Amino acid sequence: PQQETPDQFAIVGELTEFRMTPGATAFSERGHEGEYFERPIDEIDERCELPLLIRQGKAGLSHAILQADAWNYSRRFLRPAGRAGGIGVTLKDPVKATGEFVTPWFVVATAESPGALIEHNYIRDALVADQRPEPDWIVPGKVIRLLDLTTRAGIEGVDFALANGLQYVEYDAGWYGNQSDPKADATTSIPGLDVPAVCEYGRKKGVGVILYVNKIHLELQSAQIFPAYGKWGVKGLKFGFVDGRTQAGINNVHRWAELALRHGMVVDVHDNYRPTGIHLRLPNLLTVEGIRGNEWMPTSRHNVTLPFTRFIAGAGDYTICYLNGRVQTTDAHQLALAVTHFSPLQFVYWYGRPKDYADCMGKEWFKLVPVTWDETRVISGAVGEHYAVARRRGADWFIGGIASEAGHPLKLPLDFLDSDTVYRATIYRDADAAELEIQRDVPVQSGSVLEEKLRPTGGVAIMIRK
Repeated sequence: PQQETPDQFAIVGELTEFRMTPGATAFSERGHEGEYFERPIDEIDERCELPLLIRQGKAGLSHAILQADAWNYSRRFLRPAGRAGGIGVTLKDPVKATGEFVTPWFVVATAESPGALIEHNYIRDALVADQRPEPDWIVPGKVIRLLDLTTRAGIEGVDFALANGLQYVEYDAGWYGNQSDPKADATTSIPGLDVPAVCEYGRKKGVGVILYVNKIHLELQSAQIFPAYGKWGVKGLKFGFVDGRTQAGINNVHRWAELALRHGMVVDVHDNYRPTGIHLRLPNLLTVEGIRGNEWMPTSRHNVTLPFTRFIAGAGDYTICYLNGRVQTTDAHQLALAVTHFSPLQFVYWYGRPKDYADCMGKEWFKLVPVTWDETRVISGAVGEHYAVARRRGADWFIGGIASEAGHPLKLPLDFLDSDTVYRATIYRDADAAELEIQRDVPVQSGSVLEEKLRPTGGVAIMIRK
């Protein structure tokens, strides 16, 4: 029966339940930086993360369960519902509500294959009416982290960025002292580092400076941090170790992103926050972590699983590690991630310094590859086995192909190209005795089919231009 809305109440749980055909399987993940494992639908983790990819057999329909617009709400998890094919919902903690209250959307997408799920932006479609105009100053781009926390490293980093098509440099944890110390002051820098000077140098060169700030100091110093950084000329912030699970923690992230928006800064949220379309409300929120990225040195199987699972929800800051001996994938695989793993702030060269890439062969690829796209076409893919996607920016197409530990032969039909037009392709593939093999000026057109044999853990990156 209709009742008067109480002034305050708590949402302690949800009775929402999804019913799938018995025998379906799901790619379950526990933990915001966990791995994905395919299991019977009744055996997913008790706190399974969203989004969830479900398959009705390898040849059957594929489904994705996502959430949209998780604003002023607690983190949702999925769990077995206790009946065959049932999936229930668990909240991280009770939600405090006042007056009329709107819960986040659940979005259920269905397609003939997992790859078909990737081509559509379901969250954006659900929230298009809530989209906020994007200010002209918001600039997506590629970023190099500065391993040395000095003014000199900043100047050298800006010069490297300018010469190599990067839009930002970033000072990560430590630039203002011990990030775990509440007494550290995030409005001052350590000796040897003059952040305003680097910002001014970057401004003259057209390269922005991004600063990392731990949640401890965002909580303690938000009234001082944002005005100070605005005066310095800081162009972006990376929030560290945020609480992206409780209602209070999620609200803090959104409040800080709103403050950054007011002061002209883009945002990258790190650790356990996940995208739900909030970037439509806060257009400066360009990317988030909430992903098992290269800091874990994950397997190639994991990399080939992510496009079908975590990336269905939105952007992911994976941190590309090109020419790093610790990664479990090839150099061409790391190049291809710039296309397969979407992020409007794309960190490249993650564990390196500018001098490490003075003569590298992949530098030209990272200089030219965009970070935002006008169109996406999945060419082929099987979860955890291989994946090839073509993305268009303007008239140019970029293809990324990656393989698991088994390797995979790829056939890449180029039927998405304009008819009656001859393009030129540049192909970056793995080589036996060199960093890469680069094949240039390959004529291709709409009827062409490129064939690449990806080695185990390998990849291919292709640039196609008129």
